Amino acid sequence: MAERSHFEKAKTYGLKRPEVLILYYFTGWFNGMTVTVHGRTISIATTYEPTLRQLCSDD
Repeated sequence: MAERSHFEKAKTYGLKRPEVLILYYFTGWFNGMTVTVHGRTISIATTYEPTLRQLCSDD
């Protein structure tokens, strides 16, 4: 039996793909994950903290 993806599991809780992506970045951000925003790698330990909109935008 194949494992379900995170998105399929999230449907159990009524979450849609965009909501899962937001939760992924949000929880990762507060667990020390670094992310690339506009070509810059940043983490919560920096003095500049991007907004949730910047973390989750496609640009």
